[in-house]
Amino acid sequence: MPNSHKAIFDCASKASQVICADSGVDAALKAGCRIDKVYGDLDSISEDGLSYIKENNIPLEVFPCEKDMTDTELVLSEVTSSNVVLFCALKGRIDHVMANVLMCARLKLSGLNVLVTDGESQIRFLSGGEKFVYKSSSVREMVSLLPVDIGNPVTGVTTKGLYYELNDATLNYGSSLGVSNYIKDPGTFCEISIKSGIIGVYVVPEE
Repeated sequence: MPNSHKAIFDCASKASQVICADSGVDAALKAGCRIDKVYGDLDSISEDGLSYIKENNIPLEVFPCEKDMTDTELVLSEVTSSNVVLFCALKGRIDHVMANVLMCARLKLSGLNVLVTDGESQIRFLSGGEKFVYKSSSVREMVSLLPVDIGNPVTGVTTKGLYYELNDATLNYGSSLGVSNYIKDPGTFCEISIKSGIIGVYVVPEE
């Protein structure tokens, strides 16, 4: 994630705690941010990263490679804050990407708000009665709204500032209706609210 280093540094400088999962140590070091704790099976961290955490006495929780959770889920299962930013790859291993997205959607149901990002694209989740206001960048950004609860539609979907406006709409799981909208005027605000259900809001720079 070469373009994410500044985003990681800016976020980490404001965070109460910075936890790395395995090779996340290497990303944090490249970004120049602090590391408070490390989790993982250590199958992907570099030798330099491993030496750094040992030399600086950074707390390390080591797990076997054969386990029932990914390193990312291990980290998220231990956080105490209700608001978390997860920096991870959103391209490449589609199984890992999907696992992270679905896991964070599930955690939303238990009260944990996770913003998933690679430093460029971002995903956040809204549940019933919530509203999200986002100030876009100066480049055109695509916005997709995808329900993530297979058993419940998302109702009362209302948007402002998007090219295709929705007003009290219902979006069903597996529908592509909410895909590939975009912020009407780059650099301005958009607003998304729902009445019930849980939805993923994907903001992706246009390629």
